[in-house]
Amino acid sequence: MRPAIELHSQLEVPVVNWDRDTAWERFTGFRKLTVDQFCEIQEQLLTEQLRTIGASRIGMRLLRLQKPGSLEEFRNSVPITNYGDYNRFLDPDAKEELPAFEYMWAHTTGAQARYKYVPYTRRAYMRMLDNLMGAFLLSTAREEGDVRIEPGSSIMYNVPPRPYLSGYAAFGMEQRFGLKGVLKPSTAEHMEFKTKVRTNFETALGKKVDLIISMTSVLVSAGEQFADSLAGRSTRKRPTKRDLSWKAKTKLGLAFIKGAFSGRKPRAGDIFDAKGIIGWGVDTPIFRDQVENHWGMKPDEIYACTEGGVMGMAGLNSQGMVFNPYMNFVEFLPSEEAAKLDADSTYEAKTHLLSEVKPDTDYEVIISSFYGMPFIRYRLGHHIVFTTVDGNQLPEFEFIGRSDDRLDIAGFTRIDEKTMWEAIQATELPIGSWTARTERVNERPVLHLYVETKEPLDDELVAQQIHEALRERDEFYRDLEDMLQIRPLEVTTLPFGTWDRYYDNRLKKGLELHYLVPPRMNSSEKDVNELVSTAS
Repeated sequence: MRPAIELHSQLEVPVVNWDRDTAWERFTGFRKLTVDQFCEIQEQLLTEQLRTIGASRIGMRLLRLQKPGSLEEFRNSVPITNYGDYNRFLDPDAKEELPAFEYMWAHTTGAQARYKYVPYTRRAYMRMLDNLMGAFLLSTAREEGDVRIEPGSSIMYNVPPRPYLSGYAAFGMEQRFGLKGVLKPSTAEHMEFKTKVRTNFETALGKKVDLIISMTSVLVSAGEQFADSLAGRSTRKRPTKRDLSWKAKTKLGLAFIKGAFSGRKPRAGDIFDAKGIIGWGVDTPIFRDQVENHWGMKPDEIYACTEGGVMGMAGLNSQGMVFNPYMNFVEFLPSEEAAKLDADSTYEAKTHLLSEVKPDTDYEVIISSFYGMPFIRYRLGHHIVFTTVDGNQLPEFEFIGRSDDRLDIAGFTRIDEKTMWEAIQATELPIGSWTARTERVNERPVLHLYVETKEPLDDELVAQQIHEALRERDEFYRDLEDMLQIRPLEVTTLPFGTWDRYYDNRLKKGLELHYLVPPRMNSSEKDVNELVSTAS
């Protein structure tokens, strides 16, 4: 496999014929589809895809040389797959295995921080960009039909560089829609990530920002830093008034005036005054109120990944997201069926279509690609819950985590990242970054949480409060104590700044972005040993 630096080949996409009067319907109109219309579109695009991929080597293998004549036959005869089924095919040097298209190769990290490579056709890339424009319009609108993003709008992208898909998206939105980055994508992608985030905010002091796209935790951290800076509490080096442009000075002055008129202290949102915010990360629902406190608005979510592109987005004034029918064919694997498939890879698991889903049920998302991309009945490892299933309107859903981000405790319960975030936040303790893993101590299962605290705290005090919060949120976790007399949680507190030093130490070693911080869930023994060593 070629190194990442050689995979930056950017597919050229045509400039969109922008019409402000039709943009809303064109890019967000899918939300008005009925479930039956959604399923009809899905079936038509799947039929086209099976004709496209069926004659390729990867298609013949995954379809088992079959040509399904109906959707029912496709779901009954084609097995569910995972990334291991694609290893030999998804290689930029093995193009003969794929349908005959020009490809742009994106990557993401998989298990053990290994790269997973995904080839994008031009049609799939264009569809992903169009779906993203729909999310931009929805995030910035005040009401239905309110188009507030257009060619020339300024976007702050706090995203990784190419060949991550989000890096390609920053370039593609400029090329297809004429959207300008606060930092030019060609400049930003050569910056170290923390430097990029800081430079984005510093540059934005002197120019207009229409939309901010960022990890939600970064928005909270930036909001706290701006609050400290505006109050004169920050110990971090920051631009002096002499360094600031007249536009930046004006923005800061207006921020104090806005705060005074509102009867509160100035905040980050008073400075930048963006029309919308899109947050990414499983912690977005948890930090939604904190983002609003700092930025004056709640972040909207998008549901996206490298294998599937931009698949879903939040609507106006809605808490959940809805699927877009034009990106992939989607099926939903109930958690009980997923468990049977995990235990026996030959098991013929039963999936649900959108017309068959039930509310408050844990589903794993299964996708089949459109537009010549390679995936067929592919397990993303994403877990969602449908929060509203209302007649024939598109049901809303919430992303709750990844399969490989769940911590198994004694086979009794599997704690996901969102539940852990909620428990930590519920304690209201001054906890910053954290990572969790399962360990065995004297043959006893232990859920070990390593947390960075903004002030000294007792390990046992923190453990007890988080333990009680987990009991309230997970009945199976509660049963561990009530039925087996096991309290699995142990906590190690680390001083504030540990994660920053860990990041800086690894950056000096020349490691890539995904190696610079430990994963929040299922961190390795090497990761936590290095964290503890860094703290001491």
